[in-house]
Amino acid sequence: MWVSRLLTASLTLAWMSAIFRLSSSAPADLPRQLEAFNWMGDLRDEAGHLFLYSGLGFLLMSSMWVWGSTTDRLLRWTLMAIVIGVFYGISDEVHQAFVPGRAASLVDVGVDSVGVITTAVVYRYVVMGLGAGLCGRIRAG
Repeated sequence: MWVSRLLTASLTLAWMSAIFRLSSSAPADLPRQLEAFNWMGDLRDEAGHLFLYSGLGFLLMSSMWVWGSTTDRLLRWTLMAIVIGVFYGISDEVHQAFVPGRAASLVDVGVDSVGVITTAVVYRYVVMGLGAGLCGRIRAG
């Protein structure tokens, strides 16, 4: 069990580090691979935030799931994942205010929050719901 906890926590922290690294770069210093998404125009930034923070929401929920999957804790774990993800998005935007060539944006905080919240809620009802149903069938069988 501790291996699962260590693995999910490590993956979550690595994802958070990747977000921090990307937000520490000036727009001109971002990886060239991102140029493939120039066709999205102004939505490229929002799509990137949505992708990164949806991933964060998934990893946070996965980390919570391995600490306890009993139904009395599902709401608590979901809310904790959302709070951590939203506060990380806020801190990321504050951090960007101090990076040359970057600026803090309330729109980005909103998109980050939508990504985390949507993924956490979907994870809670789909993945945890299926897991709880599967565990119930295994115990009954």
